[in-house]
Amino acid sequence: MASRPVPDLVVFDLDGTLADTLRSIAEAMNAVLREEKLEEHPIDAYRRFAGDGAAWLVKRATGHRFNDQPEKIASLLQRFRERDEKTDVQFARPYVGVVEALDKIGAAGVGMAVLSNKEQAEATALAERLFGAGRFVEIVGHDGRWPLKPDPTGLLALVQRARTTPSRTVYVGDTDTDMRTGRAAGVYTVGCSWGFRDGEELVATGADVVIAHALELPVAVGLAR
Repeated sequence: MASRPVPDLVVFDLDGTLADTLRSIAEAMNAVLREEKLEEHPIDAYRRFAGDGAAWLVKRATGHRFNDQPEKIASLLQRFRERDEKTDVQFARPYVGVVEALDKIGAAGVGMAVLSNKEQAEATALAERLFGAGRFVEIVGHDGRWPLKPDPTGLLALVQRARTTPSRTVYVGDTDTDMRTGRAAGVYTVGCSWGFRDGEELVATGADVVIAHALELPVAVGLAR
């Protein structure tokens, strides 16, 4: 992997990129499905349900049967979020090598931020619990200020607030949504095949490079070996 110029800012997706939350998402949503007497799903099914925000996860997990009932979706969504906060504490963990990679990137003086489709409070709580308060210059979750990814507005706002440019920014994620976000923002986009989707899908949807282990992150974003 060729080295790139060291960026000013590296922005990370959270679920499936920094944090292994697949089981916590599945446990939370399956609990809601049990209450509704609907079919539960195996954990791996949530690799495709997740990535576009909790509302889409709820719609996919319920087989889209409530899509025309906004009040029902809102109720299910609230119940999912309440459970997901608890299951994150139980089950969410950093992927192997992520903490070490963040240490190296931070030690090089590169700013780091998080951009997630998770709700703002939950994204902040999870990132700070797993990686420490102050690790990231900013943690941006969904709070209604901008559209959800793959709309690039949130990413571009982070770039602007960091007083840099897209050409000096790297975005790191694990889903097609993340790859489209990075491409739309005009930033160098790194796909992580250890997350919720495979490398072939990440390349097809816009990754500039795909890596298979978190310890490859420093070189992928432009640091020397």
